Amino acid sequence: MPSHSERTSSFSLSLAPDEPSLKNIDPSSSQPMASSPIMPSSSEDHGEICNSAASLDSLVSTTESSTSSPMSSSPVIAPSSPIEPPSPRFQAEHRLNGTQENQRILILGATGNQGRGCLRALLSSQHRDKYTIGIVVRDLESASAAALSNSIMPGQSQSQSLSKCLSSLDIHILSGDYSSPSSLSAAFEIFQPTTVFFPPVLTDDFRRDLVWSQNVISAAAHCGSVTKMIASTALGVDRRAEFPGWGKNGEWHPMSSYWNTKASIEELVEGAEFESWTIVRPAWFLHSLTQRMVGWSYLGWKDTDEVRTIRTKWKRNTKVAWVDAEDVGVVATRVVDDETQGERKKWRNKGVDLAVEAITVGELAEKMGKVLGEEVRVWYADEPSTWTDEEEQDWATGRTVSDMDPIAISQRWANEFDSSYGVAATRELGLLGQLTTVDEFLERNRNLI
Repeated sequence: MPSHSERTSSFSLSLAPDEPSLKNIDPSSSQPMASSPIMPSSSEDHGEICNSAASLDSLVSTTESSTSSPMSSSPVIAPSSPIEPPSPRFQAEHRLNGTQENQRILILGATGNQGRGCLRALLSSQHRDKYTIGIVVRDLESASAAALSNSIMPGQSQSQSLSKCLSSLDIHILSGDYSSPSSLSAAFEIFQPTTVFFPPVLTDDFRRDLVWSQNVISAAAHCGSVTKMIASTALGVDRRAEFPGWGKNGEWHPMSSYWNTKASIEELVEGAEFESWTIVRPAWFLHSLTQRMVGWSYLGWKDTDEVRTIRTKWKRNTKVAWVDAEDVGVVATRVVDDETQGERKKWRNKGVDLAVEAITVGELAEKMGKVLGEEVRVWYADEPSTWTDEEEQDWATGRTVSDMDPIAISQRWANEFDSSYGVAATRELGLLGQLTTVDEFLERNRNLI
């Protein structure tokens, strides 16, 4: 199932007869503003395509209990809510005024690591004056919204809201929820983007994740202004037929739901009939080494550890490809920057493999130890001869890396499939020098490791 397959598609999600209302937002209000489609930054304060040839049942396997994966999963998770039909087109008077000659770039998942990285990279672009930027936020009052505000304007007052922060940077803030087609349609119709950056969400329900992706792509396709979609999936999606034990379509592979969902999202993007698309395929996210997300890479430190220990199913010689999740935004910005300069062919209708380094877990432990100023050892689940008495007891009682744990499964996948090719591909595109190295990431996040 090649990721760059050419095919046509039709929009099978119908439009609803009702039109969501716009509200006048009181800038001084402290109430959440998720119900408002947009809060233009020029004022004081904030704010699927279903391919007719393939049903959800055929796109996503439901024969196993799915869990989210460390491979390129977005931290922006919309709440569960009924799927609504997309809203109808908005009248012209509802749309934002702006210079239509500029590229209008809409960033979804803006409070997540990838979306935040995209926003920061666009703000630092030398072509910033050629872009009108909008972001979609689900909850303006969330901790992730506050983190976004502090990320783009470090040292600002804690009381300064995200909306005021972005207003000063002439960024439009729109309310939207992946699970609500009407809110997405409202955001797209009002902002009228020409380019969309979309990091699909990945939860423990792959069918729902695919429906949410359909909601986004359908809203983009129906609004009529979008000419380019930039989406992210995962390194290896287009090479899954090479995975040991994959078979014809991964029917018996333990990670088939994950990889087939990623592939289906790519197919939706490619088949949506936008003028062009670019799909970024990032490697394992370095953010999974931080305390908040450490469960996606290893079990974290134990309180009883005399020496900090990484417990893993990775083998001693397995090289894991890594990348800073925010650097997906660096690639997205390069795409729009180069197209502004007329270099469209480099990124047009292509997949971009993204990895900054491929290292063994032993090398990772050394790097972590250097930053922490103390020894970090590795416990290899497949090397019982290296276990301590306590680790042997943990294994016997099931208090360590389980064979059926989704992270253990993904680590075994990494043992079998060499993803280090992503580094060479990134270097060939001239991107390597612009990305955050493993050492730089660990140093920047030393208090979170």
